[in-house]
Amino acid sequence: MLMDLPADVDQVTFISENNDILFYTVEYRIGIDAVHQYESEFVRFKPYRGDKWENLRLSDWRNENGPDYVLTELMKRRGGGCESDEFDDYSSPVFKEELEQVLLESFAVFTGQGRYLPDRQKLDLVYRAMDRIFGDGVTLEYDEFRGRLHEGSTEVYDLLLGDCRINRKKTINLLSPDYGASKQIRPKEWWLEQEGGVSYSARGSVLGAFVIALLSSPLWGFPLIVILSVLINPSAESIVIILCMLPIMGVTWFIFLAGAAAGQLLRRVLTIDFDRGVVTLSEDLFGIGFYDVSESLKLSKVKCVRIYEAGQAAPGADRVKICTHEYFGGRGSLDATMLFERGKFDSRELAEMLGVKWKPRYPIKTGNPSHPEW
Repeated sequence: MLMDLPADVDQVTFISENNDILFYTVEYRIGIDAVHQYESEFVRFKPYRGDKWENLRLSDWRNENGPDYVLTELMKRRGGGCESDEFDDYSSPVFKEELEQVLLESFAVFTGQGRYLPDRQKLDLVYRAMDRIFGDGVTLEYDEFRGRLHEGSTEVYDLLLGDCRINRKKTINLLSPDYGASKQIRPKEWWLEQEGGVSYSARGSVLGAFVIALLSSPLWGFPLIVILSVLINPSAESIVIILCMLPIMGVTWFIFLAGAAAGQLLRRVLTIDFDRGVVTLSEDLFGIGFYDVSESLKLSKVKCVRIYEAGQAAPGADRVKICTHEYFGGRGSLDATMLFERGKFDSRELAEMLGVKWKPRYPIKTGNPSHPEW
C-alpha cells in the first residue's frame, strides 16, 4: 500500500489496511524561488473487490466512490483524526445509530443541497439509505456492512448527490414518498428469454380536455357566436368580413380545440417487445391518423432510465426519459414523461423491466461528469 507513492508526498494522513485505502498529501512549490507552496489531498486505493491500485485526488475519489467515502467517514468518526499507526477498529460491528450520525453529517456533501432541503426531506434520504443497508436489523458485521453499502449504492448516492426527485417546490409527484429499496437490475439476457411483451398505457383526461376548452372558449367561442349571428341576419359587408376572417378563425379553433383540448385525450402507450428487441412509445386519438405518433428504440441501445426535475421551464415538474447513454439524456432518447406524470406507473419498475440502471439524476450537462451514477 505504501509502495510507489509519489516522491513529493508530504504526509500520510489516514490508512486502512483492511479496506485498501490510504490518504496522503502532496506539497507543491511554485514561483521562481519556489517560496510559495500549497498542499493537495490524494487517495491511494483499490476499488471494492478490485485488484488494481489507483491514485486520485480526494475530491475525485469521493465523487466516484460514494460507499467507500461513507465507510471512511465512519472509520474517522470512530477513531477521530488518527495517524495511520493509531487506528485499529475494523472488526467491530457497526450499529444502525452509528451509521445514522455519519449519514446526517455527510448529507449532500457534494452538492450543498443539505443547506436548502427541509429536515424532513433530509431524513427521508437518510432513512431510505439505512433501511436499504440494515433492513430490520440494528447491527452488522463490518465486512457485511461494507458489502451492503455497495449493494445499496443508489440510496447512498441519492444521499450524497442529492435526490433530484426531492424538491420542496414540487407540484407533480411521480412517486410516493416511500420509494423502497433499489430493485435488482436484470441482465440483458433476461429479456432475450421473455416470450410476451410488456406495455404501459394511459388514456388522456376527458375532464382536462373540457376544462381547457372551457378556459379557451373566449378565444374560439366568440368568433363562432359572431359567425352565427351574422348568418341569422346576413348582409353583404358582414359576409365579406367573415370570409376574410375564416382562415384566422380556423387556425384559432385548430390550436385550442384540435390542439390543446385534443392533446388531453391522447392515449399514450409504451411497449417493450422482447421478441423484436424494441421499445416503442406511441400516441393515438381514436384512430385518427393525424394524431398517430410513434418512436422506437432498440433494447440493446437502452442504457438507463432517468427521472429529474424539468428545470425553470416547468418548475416542480419531473421528466422521465429512456436514455441511450449512461450520462447524457439527449438525442435518441424516449421521453415518457406524459405517460408517468400521474404516478400510475413506477419509473424504477420500468428500469428493472428494461434491465438497466434507474437514475434519479440530471443528465451530465447539469451534473457531475466524473460520477459513475450520472
